[in-house]
Amino acid sequence: MQTSPAFKIFSHKTTAILMLGTAVFGWLISLCGLVLLWTSYQPVKSTATEVLEVTEGALEVSSQTIVLLENSLLVSEASLREMQTTLSGFSSVIGNTSTVLEVVSRVLGEELTQILRDTSSGLESLETTSRLIDNTLGFISSIPFIGGSQYQPDTPLAESVSSIRKDLDGLPLALNKVSSELSQTASSLQSLPEAMDNLSLQLTAIQENLKKSRNQLNEYHLIIQTYQNKLERFKNNLPVLLTSSYVVISVLLLWIALSQIGLFHQGIEHLTRSRRIANPQADSQESTDQK
Repeated sequence: MQTSPAFKIFSHKTTAILMLGTAVFGWLISLCGLVLLWTSYQPVKSTATEVLEVTEGALEVSSQTIVLLENSLLVSEASLREMQTTLSGFSSVIGNTSTVLEVVSRVLGEELTQILRDTSSGLESLETTSRLIDNTLGFISSIPFIGGSQYQPDTPLAESVSSIRKDLDGLPLALNKVSSELSQTASSLQSLPEAMDNLSLQLTAIQENLKKSRNQLNEYHLIIQTYQNKLERFKNNLPVLLTSSYVVISVLLLWIALSQIGLFHQGIEHLTRSRRIANPQADSQESTDQK
């Protein structure tokens, strides 16, 4: 079954129109792409530069912040070391104080109390002797022509000694009370050095954590410096990279435009064929003229 000339003409014209339209559309796309591409070159370059500058500023702020944090950590470490030294001194002083208080408590409660009791016993014997002396002198002074009125004391010796002994009787109780209070204070102080030593250990652990944090900040600082160096290199190479990218895209658009030439020629050929089919006499006359 042969295809009719009208269908062939329609087919060739339709194919020609599609090919020519596609070629022209491709040229328009390439042309518009090139225009829009190079129109956006300067804005894109400015925007990219601004973004890089903002990023560079953020890295600089981060670097300065890390320096401030590192200085703060150093100050904190120094303060904690001073505090630890002070606590160690306090612990030593309190430990020595507790020992001294225990010694003083023992001296007051045992030795001095025993001395007072021995003294009181001695005064008791002295009181008995003094009373004997008082009685003897009183008896002699009552004998006429011998004693007379020479022995007339305001307070007999025995009463003076008795008064002193009575005053001493209350001191052992007072010394025992003071000794007990000192012993309680010493017992209370004994737990403080251990508590302060534990606190000192906690401060040591905190200092270790601060040191680790400071080392981590140093690592962050090195990372930021690396980023800053890379960013600086990228910023310097940005014009070359951006221009190269635009040139590559432009070449692709030109390649697309050039590839439409073949399609355009094919469309022309299909259009010519449709005309030959529609007017074969003109085609024969043209061939005769060419001969």
